[in-house]
Amino acid sequence: MDFNWRLIKEKMILNCKNAFAENRIALTEEEINELVVIFYNFVSLSLPYTEIGNIRKEMLSGLQAAFIDDIGAIAHLKRVATLFDSFMKKLIAYTGINTFDRVKGLTHMPLLQQLGYWGLSIPSYNDGNIEGFKGDANASYLLGMTILTRNKVHSSPIMDDSDVTYRLKCVVALYVYLIYKSKDMLLRKNPALKKQELTSFCDNPEYALLYDYISYGNSSMEIRKRYVSTYIKHQLYSSGGMTEQELVKKLQGFSQNTLNE
Repeated sequence: MDFNWRLIKEKMILNCKNAFAENRIALTEEEINELVVIFYNFVSLSLPYTEIGNIRKEMLSGLQAAFIDDIGAIAHLKRVATLFDSFMKKLIAYTGINTFDRVKGLTHMPLLQQLGYWGLSIPSYNDGNIEGFKGDANASYLLGMTILTRNKVHSSPIMDDSDVTYRLKCVVALYVYLIYKSKDMLLRKNPALKKQELTSFCDNPEYALLYDYISYGNSSMEIRKRYVSTYIKHQLYSSGGMTEQELVKKLQGFSQNTLNE
């Protein structure tokens, strides 16, 4: 999977800045930058749920194509928009709002109710009333456009390039808005999610390939533990002058306690 996160990030920040301004959502460019970084780090997290294990690959390759490689193509909008349900499931499970087992079979309406950011009564959006929500500072217009787009792209509609890019702006802005609303919970769970340097790892295609290898599928945790354990053993053995037996004994407790975190 080849993608240029630096360019994707620039496009996301610009699109979110405009979408938020159009809807009177008061966030500065610096705040949007931080939210986009958190978005990337959150999407890149490896969680032990195979049903949503494709989020990182599909989201980032979809954004690369939609924003950079093939602008205006409906196929890439579809890839990004149809991840809406999976994105919410991951967000709900990771922040502890509910367990994954309890949300994995839900669709977007009950998932939105689980999040609670628009209350329990989600508006009924349609092409006739959607414009009436524009300008609401609670992002109800962005939510409506995302829901309508998510539903519409399944039927292979005919859209011109401007419609595709406009809908993409709304969908991406809603993803970032969900990060904004969940920011405190996400950072309590993992403060490192806001670190800019975490996003640099996968800018290198070779690193990205390695990440995909050790973070996707049922065996991801076991492979990752073995990979990290081997690396630590090599580093300590080469620098500490210990015998292999001494090193193994020293790492017995470490491997079980630290690598399982």
